[in-house]
Amino acid sequence: MSVSLVGRARLFLAAFCALAAAVTGEVGAQTGAVTGSVTTATDGRPLVSAQVFLSGASMGGLTNPQGRFLIQNVPAGEYQVNVERIGFRSLTQTVQVRAGETAVVDFRLEERAITMEGIVVTGVAAETPETQLPFTVSRVDVDQLSQTPSPTVGGLLQSKVAGAKVVQGSGLPGSEPSFQLRGPTSITGSQTPLLVIDGVITNGGIADIDPADVESMEIVKGAAAAALFGSRASAGVIQITTRTGAHLRDGQTQFTFRTSYQANSIEHYYGVAQHHQWRMDANQTAILDVAGNPITFPYRGTPALNDGGNGRNAYTTFMVNPYPSSVQVGDPVKQFFDPGGRLTNYVALAGNEGNTNYRISFDQTHEQGAIKLAKGLDQYNTRVNVSQRFGDFDISAQAYFAKRDRGLMDEGGGGIIRGLTFATAAADLMAVDPATGEVSAIGEPIYQGNVTRNPMYDLLNTTSEESRVRGMGGVDVNWAPTSWLTFQGNGSFDRIATDRYYYERPGLERPFNTPATGAISRGNDVRLEMNASLTASLNLRLSEDLTMRGRLRYLMESLDENGFSVSGSNLPVKDVEKISLIGGTPNLDSYNRAVRSMGMFAISSLTYQDKYIVDFLGRRDGSSLFGIEERWQNYYRFSGAWRVSQEPWFNVDWITELKPRYSIGTAGGRPAFAAQYQTYEVSAGAIIPRTLGNNQLKPELATEQEWGIDAIFAERIRVQANYVRTKIEDALILAPLPSVAGFEAQWRNGATIESNTREFSLDASIIETQDMLWSARLNLDRTKNRITHLSVAPYRISDYRAGMYVREGEVLGSFYGWRWPTDCAQDLPAGTDCSQFQVNDEGYLVWVGSGNNWNEGISKGLWGTSGTDNGITYSWGLPIGPLNSSFNAEDQKLGDSEPSLNASFLQNFEWKNFGASLLFDAEFGAQVYNQTAQWRCRDGHCPMMDQFGKSPETMKPITYYNARGMYSNNKNNSYFTEDADYVKLRELSVRYTLGGDQLPSMMQGWGISRATLNLTGRNLHTWTEYRGFDPEVGKNTFGGSAAVGRIDEYFYPNFRSVGFDIEIVF
Repeated sequence: MSVSLVGRARLFLAAFCALAAAVTGEVGAQTGAVTGSVTTATDGRPLVSAQVFLSGASMGGLTNPQGRFLIQNVPAGEYQVNVERIGFRSLTQTVQVRAGETAVVDFRLEERAITMEGIVVTGVAAETPETQLPFTVSRVDVDQLSQTPSPTVGGLLQSKVAGAKVVQGSGLPGSEPSFQLRGPTSITGSQTPLLVIDGVITNGGIADIDPADVESMEIVKGAAAAALFGSRASAGVIQITTRTGAHLRDGQTQFTFRTSYQANSIEHYYGVAQHHQWRMDANQTAILDVAGNPITFPYRGTPALNDGGNGRNAYTTFMVNPYPSSVQVGDPVKQFFDPGGRLTNYVALAGNEGNTNYRISFDQTHEQGAIKLAKGLDQYNTRVNVSQRFGDFDISAQAYFAKRDRGLMDEGGGGIIRGLTFATAAADLMAVDPATGEVSAIGEPIYQGNVTRNPMYDLLNTTSEESRVRGMGGVDVNWAPTSWLTFQGNGSFDRIATDRYYYERPGLERPFNTPATGAISRGNDVRLEMNASLTASLNLRLSEDLTMRGRLRYLMESLDENGFSVSGSNLPVKDVEKISLIGGTPNLDSYNRAVRSMGMFAISSLTYQDKYIVDFLGRRDGSSLFGIEERWQNYYRFSGAWRVSQEPWFNVDWITELKPRYSIGTAGGRPAFAAQYQTYEVSAGAIIPRTLGNNQLKPELATEQEWGIDAIFAERIRVQANYVRTKIEDALILAPLPSVAGFEAQWRNGATIESNTREFSLDASIIETQDMLWSARLNLDRTKNRITHLSVAPYRISDYRAGMYVREGEVLGSFYGWRWPTDCAQDLPAGTDCSQFQVNDEGYLVWVGSGNNWNEGISKGLWGTSGTDNGITYSWGLPIGPLNSSFNAEDQKLGDSEPSLNASFLQNFEWKNFGASLLFDAEFGAQVYNQTAQWRCRDGHCPMMDQFGKSPETMKPITYYNARGMYSNNKNNSYFTEDADYVKLRELSVRYTLGGDQLPSMMQGWGISRATLNLTGRNLHTWTEYRGFDPEVGKNTFGGSAAVGRIDEYFYPNFRSVGFDIEIVF
């Protein structure tokens, strides 16, 4: 590969240098300037802080309080001068700049809340107005759409864009959000889009990026637009642009201080049964054992069941008895989930002086976390953005540093979260063991053989932490030898170093086992991504009617990862946390990975008469991640649009803009590092073959077609509608091999996923006056996907207990398991006497026998009896399943994680100095598998088992819910496949701003130019019937995203927050 890569690099560089040499004769140091004014069209008022910039050049600034602007050191040539200001229609004028002269251009802006005049830079040949964009690139201007400060960058995007799903599957501080842009693009890979942060291409995540630094985000949702990014962009692209000093007027320096505090809380809990199933004495003051003797707490063993018999018949036991008064009853989860608060302090210094602009920011965040005694998060961020112009050269540099320390929490089975949700209502998790003087290892008044160790005991005796340091930087050098040609060189890096540490004190008690011997582990991972590119950009007016934008680029990428870990047990002494004290042989591991990639592309966009737009792109990628016989892959895009509203015959006055468009493009998804290689495992000194190599392994190929229309009606309503079809071919799967192959499995391109997406967004300007602005946005989207080809037998993706099913013809994100029968004729075998069965009050089919009804179990003493029909034995009154009858059937589909509709509704209101905004978000039609609720039914902890207050007709014995019933020994089943429908008040903001002469004289004397108080709320209320913390839950081990893997498995809960935000600008 290296020879072909070097050869192609040399050819490209030679062409690049030839192009540069061809225009050097036109290079000169002669420059001019552009000046003018920006006023309102209605009354001629000067507009302050309007952004003025030149297309194709990193030059511009803001208007001063008099509405004036001046752009100096502009190379001679023809330029498009653009003016933008929120609430006004953008304008563009053409000027000719001559050496030594100042060109004058004035603008009169019309007040508009709805426009389509923004400038897009992602996925295009050059800076392109939205009116001339032939595909969809969604833009989120943070100051315009996110008035509620977000603790994460993912929160800035959440619910703002149709077709862009952001799910915070876990509320653990510092955890990454999951994304899904339109349909899923991989079965085994990640759905995370490619991230570009100020030109730095990275897969390092966004959890530690400071949201206060973000100015805007552009979202490219699929291959029809993302083809420019080639083999890394099948899941889409998110480009983040951070704030700079370019928006300030010349000579201005600005200092910003912001402090925010959010008080967090949890709205919904799982609940816990407040009554128990044990036999009590006549006075209801003591629980009895099988012999009839009162037990004392803590009691190790199993008391007598309240079955009216021998104390061991679960079929006739009902959970209705109150705990003795000596036992404090509550909800341990509520007792120990204390979300606390989040405090952030942020300062920034920005300036614009002549040819230099800069911005420096610092942020400090402390988040308490949700669990008492557990470590939360502390994070420190620093960012420096600088731009300097030297004649024809424009140099910009970005540097970012983040340090994050946080506590970790095992969110799977056996972790702290599971322990908390597994506790009974009578648990005292802070009870002191008199023998040790420390918190008890159990915490339950009654603990049986399958009891879980007290999670608070674990928390006090273990340490689990992570420290992460991230450094990111980049340099861009732009050379504009002429007004129509620009050369750009870019170099960037993203380095992440992560340290993890775990310690467990020796001597910890284990229920019904010997004490633990202690454990310690430490690991370190370093990831370094580097990117470099050379670009030639053209922006030519070929004739009075025809404009061409073009770009040629060559880029190189490298990724180097290395790490080590050491762990062991048998520690001889407590509280001496040293690796060297590991008894016996420690477990050692290390790795090194290197990836090299390169690519080149050419893109051209032609605009004729400002109404006919076509776009062509071709890209060729090579990567060491591809099999050696498939090292190079090709990608393309073709797009077209027609601005019907610009036709001379189109005279519909109330339609301001009407643009149908079409785009088709391809992009790829790269295999994992080890996928092409043969892998082995060493066990007990033996080398065991695991995966067979594949030198023909290719990246996954996404082909997307997008039909869309953009329209503006009466300059008040903007509509965008898209229909998208996506086909993912060569999807990667791990195919099992026959034993004769000598290996267990092989990575192959063996599946196809197809999806279609419908997107609709509407922006409306309801009120536009000098003092009042009221606008709204509605987003709707729906995606349907299918695995249309699978070259292996159907299989299950499992992680701990829950899992999802991969099957041809099925939705990616499907749950399979036991479906409790609800209809005799459809669900039971042919020949069944359906008169022997009835549907109970929960909607499940149960066997009742002749002459009985489902609600007569207590009155007739039928619970615990059984009968036979058609050769199958059934337990009376219980939902029919393989553990309580001899009836069995194949697993069936229980549901899937794909919503039938996503919706959001945003409103912004401004009146003089007062502002308010609110955002509603909704999801309908998806299911979540509630593993957390299921396992709690094993020992009678789930709230549905509590029968107190029910009538005798509707009471259910504990067997209805435990191992022989709904719990079903943790087998996936329909009872715990829950609808995840919700409507959520995602954001609320009420703010008041004072500026200029409105400020008290004392504040003006301190140099304060603006002060804002913002009362905020996030995730304030969720309307849902889901039986858990939050229906927005999932894990990315299924389908590469929590948006696909909707499994609830003991996750750290998400918070709702109420707080304030104070910003002072000097």
